[in-house]
Amino acid sequence: VLGGPEQLNHVGQSLGGRLRSGPGTNYPQIGNIEDGTYLTILSNTGVSFDGYDWFEVALDNGQRGFQWGGILCSNGGQLVGLYASCQNIPR
Repeated sequence: VLGGPEQLNHVGQSLGGRLRSGPGTNYPQIGNIEDGTYLTILSNTGVSFDGYDWFEVALDNGQRGFQWGGILCSNGGQLVGLYASCQNIPR
């Protein structure tokens, strides 16, 4: 990837799932995120899996890790590599 990860610093939410130490299912799980948890989407790693990208995220408690874009949504506009804009997800 030219220039490394794309820096985003975008507010989003997790649809629930594992927080990992790196961008892929082969990395250890370092936490679990509840559905609807707000987080900051720090960057797109450029690592793709099943049509979505892996993103580095930061939780409000300061914990950082990686989550798959297929279980993330963005507040505001749609981000490339992410499941959806949160406004378009029925709750």
